[in-house]
Amino acid sequence: MRGTMKIGFIGTGTMGQPMLANLVKKGFQAAAYDRVPAALDAAVRLGAERAGSAGEAAASGDLVITMLPSSANVEAAYLGPGGILEGIAAGRLCVDMSTIDPGTSQRVAARLGERGIRFLDAPVSGGVGGAVAGTLAIMVGGAAGDLDEARPVLAAMGTNI
Repeated sequence: MRGTMKIGFIGTGTMGQPMLANLVKKGFQAAAYDRVPAALDAAVRLGAERAGSAGEAAASGDLVITMLPSSANVEAAYLGPGGILEGIAAGRLCVDMSTIDPGTSQRVAARLGERGIRFLDAPVSGGVGGAVAGTLAIMVGGAAGDLDEARPVLAAMGTNI
């Protein structure tokens, strides 16, 4: 799966940038989006393709990862104008790695599910050091089959899944 799977990566800031760097180092292609221009520029320097919106990044990815700083950011990235829901095809898998409140994850998962889009909640532990080293602990909630599909991608960023 590595090298052939393209990741739509939304949120290339303090945690997302080193996570994306590890994906690229492991041979994954990526289309990245961040609403902060400097963070997106840094992602492009790492080797990611520049996307103009979260929806555009999602549309070009086989799997979508979000790593955002708050529940409001996650909800906007998935459900807002230009968001993931507008760009992603049915059957795709989204993995939200943000640390947010469970209610937001449930709302986003339900809305995606209405359109046939799968969702894993996968917050991380290990901080920036773990993100840089690729040793994050990733706590995944969702369907076992979806975890199996995402596991090679998650393994590029963490060691305890």
